[in-house]
Amino acid sequence: MKQSNVIGRLGENEAAAYLQAAGHKILCRNYRIPGAEIDILSMKDHLLYIIEVKASKGMDGDSDPLERVDGRKVMRMKKAAGRYLSEYPALYYSEMRLAFITVEGVGLKTPRIQFIDGSD
Repeated sequence: MKQSNVIGRLGENEAAAYLQAAGHKILCRNYRIPGAEIDILSMKDHLLYIIEVKASKGMDGDSDPLERVDGRKVMRMKKAAGRYLSEYPALYYSEMRLAFITVEGVGLKTPRIQFIDGSD
């Protein structure tokens, strides 16, 4: 497995643990359809969160991990979310939020984790 994939997987594990500690219920991880993926789907306070995780090994602060999220990525997340809702219609009327989690310092004892609610 490529190092970037390993870092990504570890970052997603850190993000899932962070969300659970914050009271989120993880519904699904790595939901995939052709051409799109959602890293984590979670529920908290009757809100459905569609979450993209961006992880990095370093904590230099010189680059913003969210710079790797562009408009096409957001559109693919929305497409995958629509498919997920069609498969789980009980969630259809939930309020939905796009969110992002950055995990810097993957593999360190205390990585820096930031939750960004993209709906604000």
